[in-house]
Amino acid sequence: MRYGVIGAGALGLTVALRLAEQGHEVTVLERDPVPGGLAGSFEVAPGIWLEKFYHHLFKTDRFAVALIEQLGLGETLQWHRPVTTVFVDDKVRQLDSPMTVLTFDPLPVVDRLRLAAGLAYLRLLPNARSLERRTAGRWMRQVMGGPKVPEILASGRITAGGKSLSSCWGNREVYTYRSRNSCQRRSPSVS
Repeated sequence: MRYGVIGAGALGLTVALRLAEQGHEVTVLERDPVPGGLAGSFEVAPGIWLEKFYHHLFKTDRFAVALIEQLGLGETLQWHRPVTTVFVDDKVRQLDSPMTVLTFDPLPVVDRLRLAAGLAYLRLLPNARSLERRTAGRWMRQVMGGPKVPEILASGRITAGGKSLSSCWGNREVYTYRSRNSCQRRSPSVS
């Protein structure tokens, strides 16, 4: 059978691959000159490529990693330990580990301890169902500390201070932290 797949992003290319593996004839249509979809890149100067969007791949993304291995590209994956920072009081400050939370001087010591306890709670939470009906700002103020905590943690995330951002966001952020600290792999830009 003959199939047409619209879009040469990760999903479109994977569908095309699986169909071709089953013996089907596949044509992939892509409007951009380079495949990759949101995970693609573009050339900003000769030989210099920039990602279209922020993207990453974690060890817990088992299916994506298995596909990359299947394609023989596993050796091109690179391991990185990203640094997470926030911009507070006109300074870029690291805030991505228990030690950086406990030494984060823009917060009073009590708020740092509450923040650490709240993050520990999120790490132990098996799923985010209990957080679904609460905003991130309200939950963080109740659990993690005073009014400055939500503004610092949710800066640039949908609305100021996490006022309308679901508190599931915090669980996702902690899941991401857990995942990347177990090991993060990131593929180089397509060129």
